[in-house]
Amino acid sequence: MSEVICKKGKHGHDEYYLAEKPEKGSMFDQSEDGEAKNFYGTAIVRHPELKGLLFHVANEGMIKPQYGAKRKLMGVVSGVADYILLMPSGDYNFAIFEMKKVRGVPSDIKKEQVAFLDKCKAQGGYGCITFGYKAALFALNKFLKQSK
Repeated sequence: MSEVICKKGKHGHDEYYLAEKPEKGSMFDQSEDGEAKNFYGTAIVRHPELKGLLFHVANEGMIKPQYGAKRKLMGVVSGVADYILLMPSGDYNFAIFEMKKVRGVPSDIKKEQVAFLDKCKAQGGYGCITFGYKAALFALNKFLKQSK
């Protein structure tokens, strides 16, 4: 596995990257959906105790305006992170993971996503942005290894 680098992003949240990004168009250059499937599938195999506690929030996609209005009335909130883990670790009550494609860049991070990360931090949660599923797995493992 390529080395994972963690740094504080310009918004003050941890950002996890692969030291070496795959070549554009290679089999390792996946869509965000592909990255998400690999992250969740691997996370549950490695940590079966997370099943039902780690979940994806289906909050993305191009939708018709009338359905978007309906979803908003149902409580869909713009900027909610891709994955939520309802498990405490260390000094944190829970964790959230905003996933981007492995070849993504910090400019892909929307202001609503940063606002959601900020709200979670204020509630005692750990929030981070990950670029690729391997970086997300690294962030998850780092979160789980914290001690109280």
